[in-house]
Amino acid sequence: MWYVMKLFILSVLFFTTTIYAEVWRLTSLEWPPYSSNDLKSKGSFVEKIKEILKTKNIDVVVEYYPWLRSQKLAKQDIYVGYFPAWPEEVKEGFVASDTVEISNIGAFIRKGSDISFSDIESLFKNGSIGMIETYVYPEKITKFVNKYKKNVCLVPDETALIRMLSKGRFDIALTDSAVIYYYASKLGINNIVTLKDKIDEIPLVVSFRDTEENRKKLIFFNKLLKQFEKKGTLKINKE
Repeated sequence: MWYVMKLFILSVLFFTTTIYAEVWRLTSLEWPPYSSNDLKSKGSFVEKIKEILKTKNIDVVVEYYPWLRSQKLAKQDIYVGYFPAWPEEVKEGFVASDTVEISNIGAFIRKGSDISFSDIESLFKNGSIGMIETYVYPEKITKFVNKYKKNVCLVPDETALIRMLSKGRFDIALTDSAVIYYYASKLGINNIVTLKDKIDEIPLVVSFRDTEENRKKLIFFNKLLKQFEKKGTLKINKE
């Protein structure tokens, strides 16, 4: 009887445990559909880098924190870095990978609003703008943040952004298109419409802690990323 039980335990361990040659620890934030501990795939960005590195028997362990904390913790030696970051969010002491995915920043309004889009400055000049306070938006946007500060409302996260827009706390929200669509669906908010779906197209990267060892990992990762993009072999789950 004991022999049979032992064989059963060994067989379970064999089929459920993968022995990885190396483990990369990274920090991230809850930013679905790109990264989220609540998603089965953990997000399209997470899934992609896991699939890329798994081909070389490297496991990826992701820890999810608020965005600023993720960036701060990633300075510790146990972490390779943090993601997904816009290039402007790659802090001093870190270096950016090649583009893993693309983030489209869009402008969103409530149904029935009479706001129109001519250019970015007109949005800031003529309306109140909701933005995430912990994000580092691209320069083509931030230059107007500084010019029209009185028209900018900074909020803590994506959930607050869409809820406040829905209730009319400001006229326009600026954030990633895929992210706001995700939260609108999750929260059952149906009075948000797109004013401009692509104000800017920004790379999403892995921000590697800048050490000699991590620079080697960065080169290695970029090489694998190019190979996969060229072959088009990744099949990312959409949730």
